Amino acid sequence: CFQSIHNPENGHIVGYEFLARSSFPGLESAGRIFQQATATRLEVELSCLCRDKALQYSTVIDAAIPVFLNTHPAESLLDVTVPHLRQLRNTWPERAIVLEIHEAAITEPELIRNVRQELREIDVRIAFDDFGKGQARIRELISSSADFVKFDADLIRDLDRLSSEQRLFFRTIIDGIRKEGVTTIAEGIETPSMAVTCREIGFDLLQGYLYSRPTMLQ
Repeated sequence: CFQSIHNPENGHIVGYEFLARSSFPGLESAGRIFQQATATRLEVELSCLCRDKALQYSTVIDAAIPVFLNTHPAESLLDVTVPHLRQLRNTWPERAIVLEIHEAAITEPELIRNVRQELREIDVRIAFDDFGKGQARIRELISSSADFVKFDADLIRDLDRLSSEQRLFFRTIIDGIRKEGVTTIAEGIETPSMAVTCREIGFDLLQGYLYSRPTMLQ
């Protein structure tokens, strides 16, 4: 399935994230699918398969609109992910691609910089996913110069409850990331008030059920 990513200034769709879904009873969500795959040590193979399928299904999307592809924390970024993206680029030379790397997988900024350099050669951009979940490493993210930073839905849901001082502090974080040329994305936008708050704080792009649920595109 695909979920759209929107520019709140004009409402335009500026990207789609591919999300794994299944119609098999008990394995409908990505979490359950990968839980089963992990139990059989097939999570890395499944992650690659999901990226394969994402680009196969993306033919209905304008090639200039980026498709955001996920990784699994168990993947070796240099040994598995980058070679796989090279294969995908050979098959889909015109497709705009963004690779999402889970925040938990970012343990070595130098490694991430090397990955980014490899992906730049094949015109694939990087997004750090689930930022703010657990211990957020702001300095490492900025120094690694990602193209996008996606803020975790749980963090976004709490924004409406922040005091004005806390919102100001949060905005300084967003401003600091944007000054590095990194595009910020708020995930989990479910209500108009959440969208307004995120726009006031300074997020560039928004994603969530307010705009669309994950769906197959025709």
